[in-house]
Amino acid sequence: MDCWASTDSGRTWTLRATAAARPHKTANYCHWASGLTEQGELFVLASGMDDAAKEQGQRKPNAVRVFCSGDSGKTWVAKGEFPERLPGELKPYPFGSIVTGSDHTLWTVVYTVDEERKNAEAAWMMTSRDDGRSWGNAVKVADSINESVLLSLGGKSWLCLARTTEKPAPEFGQELPQFRSADDGKTWSDEGVKAGYHQHPPHLLRLKDNRLMLTYGNRRNGGIEARLSSDEGKTWAPPRRVFTTGPGDMGYPSTAQLSDGLVVNVFYAHQSKLHDGYHMGAIGWQAPADR
Repeated sequence: MDCWASTDSGRTWTLRATAAARPHKTANYCHWASGLTEQGELFVLASGMDDAAKEQGQRKPNAVRVFCSGDSGKTWVAKGEFPERLPGELKPYPFGSIVTGSDHTLWTVVYTVDEERKNAEAAWMMTSRDDGRSWGNAVKVADSINESVLLSLGGKSWLCLARTTEKPAPEFGQELPQFRSADDGKTWSDEGVKAGYHQHPPHLLRLKDNRLMLTYGNRRNGGIEARLSSDEGKTWAPPRRVFTTGPGDMGYPSTAQLSDGLVVNVFYAHQSKLHDGYHMGAIGWQAPADR
């Protein structure tokens, strides 16, 4: 896992450091979540495969490891522990963001795969009360979802959007349902699909004007899309296309808003007008005043 940085509003990027070096030369880290503590430390949760060169289905997953940087990503150290197994002896896989709750603790969502039941996946909310050094208190959000993101709505209220897994073949879901909790993640209610077939995975952001922004990759026709909400996610405006890529493998946007209001989306694609071949790209745009 490498850390790249931009000092000009996302126009150019430089490699700052390797955040999570692979544990040995045949291994990789291909699952991750990242975020900031209130003290300004960067944290990365990373895991992957110990034998990445083998065929899928023969690879052995490695444990989730915790890496930290106190100097804006210039240097990194392994620092902390993450459970190797969750309830039911399920292996966790990190994804997306690490966020701060109203009680100043850190929260993230990981997903698990039941190794004895093909495609049996679930997402779990996890908590750290010592600035990312240790993680626990796993609470299941829902079954049949995997890559999920969290957003604190204040107090004990949370929003979670997730990628579905178990639907008829060959797609196995690939939609974005929304879940809400009013008790700090102890219980969750399913509020239905907010982006349909082949539109995933999600990213959630609160804008400076207090609206919520959902971004995701639309693999049906190749593009990064955004939806806005003015009522804490109860309703969402129709999607807006902010960038068009080529068809096929693409998406996984991560979104931030800069001090001048510019929204920056970082994504990857197999092909776009920026480059023919796999690449990372960044889009800078202004969120419209209306929903």
